[in-house]
Amino acid sequence: MIAHAHDEPCGGHRGVKATCETLRQVAHWPHMEQDVARYVRGCLVCCQFQPTKPLHRAPLQRKGVSYPWSSIQIDWVGPVARSARGNKYLLTVTCAFTKWVECLPATNDTAETTAVLLLNHVFSRFGLPGETVDSDRGTHFSAAVMTELWKLLGVKAKLHIAYHPRSSGGVERSNQSIVRILRKYVAANHKDWDLKLPLVLMAIRATRNRSTGMTPFEMMTGRQMTLPLHLLYQPGDVAAATAYTAHQYVTDLRNHLQTTFAYAQGKLERSAEGDKTYYDKKASHQVFEVGDKVWYYIYTKPAGVATKFLPHWTGPHEIVVKLSDQNQQRSTKRHIKVGPPEPN
Repeated sequence: MIAHAHDEPCGGHRGVKATCETLRQVAHWPHMEQDVARYVRGCLVCCQFQPTKPLHRAPLQRKGVSYPWSSIQIDWVGPVARSARGNKYLLTVTCAFTKWVECLPATNDTAETTAVLLLNHVFSRFGLPGETVDSDRGTHFSAAVMTELWKLLGVKAKLHIAYHPRSSGGVERSNQSIVRILRKYVAANHKDWDLKLPLVLMAIRATRNRSTGMTPFEMMTGRQMTLPLHLLYQPGDVAAATAYTAHQYVTDLRNHLQTTFAYAQGKLERSAEGDKTYYDKKASHQVFEVGDKVWYYIYTKPAGVATKFLPHWTGPHEIVVKLSDQNQQRSTKRHIKVGPPEPN
């Protein structure tokens, strides 16, 4: 009887309330609503077309960093307006500890270009990251040439969870800052954005970061960046800077950086704890085990096909590998469901 009221064309695969209303026109029995809810939750057609919300997300996982360039995040921005020099992409590199940003213009965003830019303009200047290089799963980062590069250099690469932008929050914020400032510089002429880029980076490096309480320049060099403003209004202060011997300078710099890093580390931890507390307010921790049945949200839609009538979910699939409490093979921590969806 429930199948007739729910599955038949005139039933419309409606939710629990609507199905119960239809049934009450002809019948009633104890615990009818619970029986209907159980049936609707098990309907494979309803599971496939369940709306994308509510989305479940696990509590935020914190990652600690302790020294400059121990961990970096890389990302591509673009395509943007082609410059007079043919550039239409930007490779951004952000140090997770100091928040120092490098941004390299390029004509394309291939894996080969990524490898060349990192070797020639990042690693040759700052050395190799001691812990990880974090990136998304784009082919420019996951291709064989990048895998071989990491193996050759002995660098550990970490690909973020697909379709989970929170994994790369640091570099995403850097990208937003670069684009926001650059847009103001090139509003009149989009052909010279790559020439204005160094000035944008200068501004970002001289700006105090909310998470560390320091400017990226001070975190890297142990002193504040000298800007045109200082030369115009405080020339005496700049000229009166202490003259050091090489040994004195290194000793004082080491002591200053140790104090700076300790302060920044505390700020980073408090900032991360605040972010986690805010994020976890809407988190619902679900632990899945090998063998559990899950529904997988379909992110990519087939080309040339209208998406309005396509299902949102595919499944049920079985978890075959458990990487952690948050990550399982063939699923993501935000967009998985165990069993059928909740009834409407």
